[in-house]
Amino acid sequence: MNTSELLHLAARAGMTFWLEGDKLAYRIPAEEMTAELRNEIILHKAELIAMLEKEHRDAAAAISRAADSEDSDWQLASNQERLWLIEHRLGASPLHNVHFRLLWKGSLDREMLADSLTDIIARHAALRTTFTEFDGAPRAVVSPATGADLEHLDLRDLPPEARAGAAETFILDHQCTPLDLEKGPLMRTAVITLANDDHVIVVTQHHLVTDGWSVGIFLTELGRCYRAHYLDQDAGLPELPVQYSDYARWQRKREAERAYQEDLAWWKEHVAGLPPLELPGARRVRTGAPDHHGISRDLSVPTALASRLKELAREQHCTLYTVLLTAWATLLHRYTSQSDFAVGTTTSGRDRPELQNLIGFFANTVLLRCDLSGNPSFTDAIGRLRAETESAFKREVQFADVVLAAGAVRDTSLTPLIRATFVLENIPMPQILDPEIGVRAMLDPRIDGQAQGTSKFDLALVMQESADGIRGCIKHADAQFEPSAFQRLGEHFLTLLESIAHNPRETLGRLSIVSARERHQLLTDWNDTEPWGDWPATTFPGRQSDVPIIR
Repeated sequence: MNTSELLHLAARAGMTFWLEGDKLAYRIPAEEMTAELRNEIILHKAELIAMLEKEHRDAAAAISRAADSEDSDWQLASNQERLWLIEHRLGASPLHNVHFRLLWKGSLDREMLADSLTDIIARHAALRTTFTEFDGAPRAVVSPATGADLEHLDLRDLPPEARAGAAETFILDHQCTPLDLEKGPLMRTAVITLANDDHVIVVTQHHLVTDGWSVGIFLTELGRCYRAHYLDQDAGLPELPVQYSDYARWQRKREAERAYQEDLAWWKEHVAGLPPLELPGARRVRTGAPDHHGISRDLSVPTALASRLKELAREQHCTLYTVLLTAWATLLHRYTSQSDFAVGTTTSGRDRPELQNLIGFFANTVLLRCDLSGNPSFTDAIGRLRAETESAFKREVQFADVVLAAGAVRDTSLTPLIRATFVLENIPMPQILDPEIGVRAMLDPRIDGQAQGTSKFDLALVMQESADGIRGCIKHADAQFEPSAFQRLGEHFLTLLESIAHNPRETLGRLSIVSARERHQLLTDWNDTEPWGDWPATTFPGRQSDVPIIR
């Protein structure tokens, strides 16, 4: 859980924070304080204090709502503009489609569902926004609210054993068909009926108008609006204080303020001299407009191992996020022999209360510079990464501005400065459990919301806590690498986590990443005359080799 997610959880509990001198103070109804919330506050105390100090330092005015926030064109927010420029360069592509599906058990009234979607579209101007070019610059245009277009696919006439396959074929086409930024709409919805009481609601949105946090808002409001239509009641949703266009104007104004420029100067110095991460297996020829087709491999951290990693986080006074981030950085270090490189991560970008319940593209990429020089112990590496994340989050600015400040605008990749990323998804995703209207609906338990077969980054690890441990998926842009480059990466990561749990004070170079099966194959099944094939460069600092090191 990062600081933004903690603030959202605290807000739902009626909790408020403030500073008394240099100490953190808070107020919360006694019945809302849980052990989990108390522990997260302790873990994030330094970050919360830094955030409050930053608010005081910035003295930023509240975001105000313009009279024409829903009926005018406006300049895009900086990260939004950067994403538009990428889309403009790549052409029609599903790369930035955000896809999710809701598994709906119980009867479903499609007209009420369409009315509920219409309510949400009318409420959030971002979902009525398209993008055009004027005098060489992108502009956002908000259209008047209209009824939702809800497609329906009825599979009840098919044999039961054929329905799932037909549904998956439809869903793949739904998520992978590009959305037209200029014509719109930038959200399409459909219902697949598998049986009278078994449906799948399919939603695909463009990242320019949504993000992961927005998906949670969308699902919450969908449940409340559907219930309201079913019972002929008011949904009781509070009026939104601002629209996305208000945020975009506020953000542009904020970028000119002295405090923001000071933070930007810090970033310019922080990334100076940052070497690129040289991932193994990269193809020798990398085009200026790379193919971003991606391959995804799932992984699962067992419950017992996940519990030990959480215990390690408590012992080190950090979060599970920091432990997993350090493990990922360690694996990259072992694969590349580099001790100085960047890993990207994502924040919600919602550091203002006015934005907590607003659908739109606020998510921000934050660069974390990993210093693993000197072959430190894993616990020492945790301390370095914890200090790095605290500094980076304290001085968070728009990633687009970091790219400009670093002079990396000529880099044609999707994320200049960053080739590998790590995200621990911990955004609350509501379920619709309503016995009164006979509905039980939950989000399909997929970890990553990207369109299937795409990858925004050269290499990405996305993880999420679950009831039976920690789930994850590793994605990489397969056109950029030889087919065998990351074949065993997931297995190596799990082996590394086991080694960390067993001895977290071991040095990074001695932590094992080779499983017992691979060790047996290497020592007994192979001989010196056989080729090494697709074994990764699992080295420790200073050693350049394609031969795995057995520990």
